[in-house]
Amino acid sequence: MYSFRNYVIDNLYPDGYVRQLMKNKNKDERKIIRKKINSIISECSYACFVFSLKQFFEEGTRAAKEAVRVLNGLGIEKIYIGKKEYSKDNQNVNEGKILYEIMINTISDKQLKELIIKANYFSDIIKRYKNAVSI
Repeated sequence: MYSFRNYVIDNLYPDGYVRQLMKNKNKDERKIIRKKINSIISECSYACFVFSLKQFFEEGTRAAKEAVRVLNGLGIEKIYIGKKEYSKDNQNVNEGKILYEIMINTISDKQLKELIIKANYFSDIIKRYKNAVSI
């Protein structure tokens, strides 16, 4: 299974990078470097995960709005999926947007929040953390 953590590691640390970084370092220095690397990997993985949820919620909202628009064009004013009613701009159509806003507002780190909001691709997030890699 390929996880966000594996994706981040593969993109931040090319083969042999960490080994080269640890070369000629004593035990205490290696411990400090490992701790910093793990911290960078964890935060970047979290940012990538939240970004993927952002994309999922935004795409869900777009899809729901488009489905309602197309069905309205066919004379169908509302549809039901399970017990939920979907009609032009009701809360259910905007549920993805609402969930995204709730999620993003739980992030207290302003720089991290801004990074996720402004990112268009995973590479935008990775790029920010690549700058933190050189120890």
